[in-house]
Amino acid sequence: MKSLPRKKNIYVALNAAYEHQRGIQRGILRFALAEPSWRLMNVAHEGQLGHEFRRVEKVDGVIGNFSDIDAEGEALRLVRLRGIRAVVSVSARSPVALVPRIIPDDERVGALAAEFFLQSPFRHFAYYAGGMQPPHWAAVRRGRAFRDRLARDGYVCRELEAGTLFGRDPDWPKPCALFVFNTHEARVVLESLLLQDVLVPEEVALLGVDQDPWQQQLSPLSLSAVVLDTERIGFQAAALLKRLMEGETVPSDHEESVPPLRIDVAASTEATECPDEFVGRALALIRRDIARLSSVEDCALLVGASRRKLERRTRAALGKTVYAVMQSARVDYAKRLLLETDLKLADVAAAAGFADGRMLSVVFQQFAGEAPSSFRRRAGAHPSARQRNRGGQ
Repeated sequence: MKSLPRKKNIYVALNAAYEHQRGIQRGILRFALAEPSWRLMNVAHEGQLGHEFRRVEKVDGVIGNFSDIDAEGEALRLVRLRGIRAVVSVSARSPVALVPRIIPDDERVGALAAEFFLQSPFRHFAYYAGGMQPPHWAAVRRGRAFRDRLARDGYVCRELEAGTLFGRDPDWPKPCALFVFNTHEARVVLESLLLQDVLVPEEVALLGVDQDPWQQQLSPLSLSAVVLDTERIGFQAAALLKRLMEGETVPSDHEESVPPLRIDVAASTEATECPDEFVGRALALIRRDIARLSSVEDCALLVGASRRKLERRTRAALGKTVYAVMQSARVDYAKRLLLETDLKLADVAAAAGFADGRMLSVVFQQFAGEAPSSFRRRAGAHPSARQRNRGGQ
């Protein structure tokens, strides 16, 4: 009786706690579905490779974060000790490629961010690479491309250093468009700005990289971001691994870069054009703190005015009441929760500041033209919410 061909053991050393790496995993899986001989074996992160390798006699290929830095370097050493020749990295941490790698096109990411801000009213620009030491190579490349694209149009980009007291530096001109290495760092910057009563995005507009639902959930304001094509990175990494396992010779410094998909625009860059600076401050407050504002009186108190004054100037500037503006903001916040979480409608209503689920439905229908439940079904819950609904599978 003819025996079945041996399955090829493919290790994927990526941490599923991060949306960036989950996207790469999805791309690898999509490729592997057309490869019946592949057996994917997931490792929580590169640091667990040593333990996992001891369990399997034959490892045919590995995809993971490999470089010459920290844990990524130790992981590559373990792979080489096993004599595994088919290895693909998806790490852009280091400028040195020790094995073939598939990474984001960071030059295009930086240029796209600059082009986005150049279409805005902002004419002061800054970049923050984050606090990682040594600097993340992707952060270096994104910042350089951002700066160079601005320079082509005659603008200067200020580089902000780690430990900067965002918003307090008197030499930091405002309003300013700030591009940040990734969404995690952008959230840290955002929290620092809000604690110092800096208006976002009116005084500082923030743009990060990579949409991560967990970071968005933690963020007090939804963050605009350059969206990376992580699934394509994973798919190309798997395709390259197949070529290596079939014996093709690929230089160790081989590098393929994948361009970003788009920019997702959110509240952190959506500065509302308002001729009345006083009303503009109220709009920024509503956008930032709508979940905490229980009434128009609360809003008026926090901007230092009577309700009557705020209502009069808002009607003059916008042609609508403060209450209508607040209800619209509550609906926008509810939309975000419906898309990015698996909260029940009653919990969404409470989080967005509605009295109950019925009131949410009435106001949502008024502003969005459909019920919250149908919006969630039509738009589709965020993958993280769907994953939780399946019990984390």
